[in-house]
Formats: sequence, C-alpha cells, structure tokens
Amino acid sequence: MRTACLAIASLVLAGLGPRAQAEELAAYKGATDTDDHTSGSYSWQLEYRQLLTPFFNASFTYLNEGHLPGHHRDGVSVQAWAVTPRWNNRVDFALGIGPYFYSDTQAEDSTTGFRDYHSVGEILTGSLTYRWENGWFARLNLSEIHTPGDASTHTLVLGAGYALDRLAESLSASIDHGVTPFSGSELGWFMGQTIDNSLSSPRSGNLGIEFRQGVASDFELSAAWLNEADASGQRDGVIGEAWVVDPLANGAVTLGVGAGAYISITQREAVNGRTAAPVEGVVSMTASWRFAKPLVARITWTRDVTADDLDRDIITIGLSWRWE
Repeated sequence: MRTACLAIASLVLAGLGPRAQAEELAAYKGATDTDDHTSGSYSWQLEYRQLLTPFFNASFTYLNEGHLPGHHRDGVSVQAWAVTPRWNNRVDFALGIGPYFYSDTQAEDSTTGFRDYHSVGEILTGSLTYRWENGWFARLNLSEIHTPGDASTHTLVLGAGYALDRLAESLSASIDHGVTPFSGSELGWFMGQTIDNSLSSPRSGNLGIEFRQGVASDFELSAAWLNEADASGQRDGVIGEAWVVDPLANGAVTLGVGAGAYISITQREAVNGRTAAPVEGVVSMTASWRFAKPLVARITWTRDVTADDLDRDIITIGLSWRWE
C-alpha cells in the first residue's frame, strides 16, 4: 500500500504545474476521531487542488489533526482523485488516495516528557462539492488516515474555496501587463513567529532577510538568514531551499512548495540539555502577491524537521523587491 501511495505522489507532483487546466484553493474546519472512538479533537485543513481533466484531479494538502490525548499531529499529503460527472453542473463526488507525511508530538515518560515522531502513512478521502457560478464552492471531506505504529484516525471537515483561474483572470485584467512569470531576483525582509512542537507549544518572535532566484517560471532557489529570540536568548541560522512554484495571473500571484536545510550559526540547546544538530531539514509552503511591478508581499510556513525533538513551525510575512 505504501509503495503504491508513493507512486501516486510522484504522479500527482508531476501534474502540479502550469499545464493544469484549473486550480482551486480551499480551507476547512472540523473534527478528528480515533479509530477506536475513545477520544476526539478539532481538525483543520488547507487544500490546493488542480483539475487536470474532468474526471481526474491532483491535490496538495496540509492537515492539522488537533490535540488528541498524548498526540499533537499534523502533516502534508499529495493525492490523486477520481471525480464523477457533475450533476446539474454544480455537484460532484470525488475519491482521493495518497501518502501522508506527518509529524506527531507524542507524550512519553522521559526527561522531556515528549518526542517528535516522523513517518509516512496513507490517507483515503471522499469529498462532496457544491459549486456556484461565480467560482466559489463548498466542500465536505471525510478522510481515513492509516498510520502503522501510530494512532490511526478519521477526520470530517467542511470548508469553502475558490477557483483560482477566476481570480487569475480578474487580476490579469487589472494589473500592469509588464508583469511576467518570475525568472529574475528577489530580495526581501520578513518577520513572524516560531512555534516549538512540544506539548506546551511555546512561541517566540523571528525576523530575517531572504534572497530568491527564479531559475524558470516554475522553479526557484532561495537563501535566508533567520534570527529567533525567546526566553533563552537569541539564535541565528541560514535556510537554503529549492521551490516548485505555480505562477498565476501572468506571475502576479505564485503558490509554491519547497524543501532544503537549516544551518545553525548560533547553537541551539535541545530540551533535554543536548546540543541541537548543526544541520536540520526543512519543508515549506509559500504564497506571494506582486501588487506593484517591483514590490512583492509574501507569506511562508516552514516546518523544521529534526532528530532531537526540536521540531518547530516558522511562520513569516514580508515585503520584497523584485527585479529581472
């Protein structure tokens, strides 16, 4: 099953690009239930879906399963979808399957009281969608999440979304026609918040500078200096990532996913007193809006994935200058 899901992930990622016929973005809120129905929590989800053909879709999703007893779990999934014909051009049903790459902060009897556990499971989702003619839609998602060696769950979420091709058409008609898909350079400043993935989830402020280079219309490289400050003091690091991006509205809007490494300049201490690894992995999602020809607003979420129970979420907003 897992090998099949990884093969599906490769197929989906190959389709997540500018060749897609239409894009959709949706946000959801709902509930999480365990397989044995002994406990539950909230759930929320962000989903980017591409309609590749009338009967086949692909999606990239972030899912937060809330705070089940002893488990704080979230992750990302890529899914391939089979879609029924639309009834009355408004209602359709879809069935999706794919791998679920997750991080679970688990309570345990140790000096720290928890551990950050990473693994890959499978997710199977049924969705029911109702569409309006103006591009908005409502969608209900029911997912079964199978995670061998960890708690398997079900999530039920209800949300709303918008067809991004409609937004792109609107923006294309109103923006400067000199805006084109990004293939130049971008330098910007950002600030935000860092959230440690522990059972108490302490928060701290951050700020930094990022340089981004467009290699092609759908591929970018970035390097950023990150400064974080909390009760234990200041720490600095450098983040390097490669990005797959989807340009919309002649490049005025982009959505992207990235992966790379965080390199410590100032050493961090783990909660158990050990020194954190000097190099850690990161995965990210970003969205940008080029609201003037040289100026770009950007929001980014980054998950720092570690082997020493120092996982964290780095959420930033910023303003950049772009030139060709």
